[in-house]
Amino acid sequence: MTKSLVKDWMSTKVITIGPEASLTEADVTMEARRIRRLLVISDGKLIGMLSEGDMREARIRYAGVDAEHEPKVADLMSTDPITISQHFSIALAAQTMLQAKISGLPVIDNDGHLIGVLSASDIFRYVIEMSRGE
Repeated sequence: MTKSLVKDWMSTKVITIGPEASLTEADVTMEARRIRRLLVISDGKLIGMLSEGDMREARIRYAGVDAEHEPKVADLMSTDPITISQHFSIALAAQTMLQAKISGLPVIDNDGHLIGVLSASDIFRYVIEMSRGE
């Protein structure tokens, strides 16, 4: 049986941050973990996403601002990120990412709780695995 659902390929070890974290905390986390997106969680639910682009803009905008006046993640994040269910197909995930011009999708359950993330790299792994079966 071919594994072609999001749940079969998503990463479940997701690095998250709270909305009250500072710009510096988010920046350090993204740099240390070498990630391009940081998912923002409150009470176990996904409330936003902070992308590499968001961070790039924030670094420029808030350069020289002291820590006391630094913005919080809640002020910088994109709200209402595009998400996907673990029960959807990899093809639908790839189509969604292509149309939205994004490189990753948070995976949530029916209650809005974050359960994983599907990246373009995960989709590449799927394509490689499927090509081996031909």
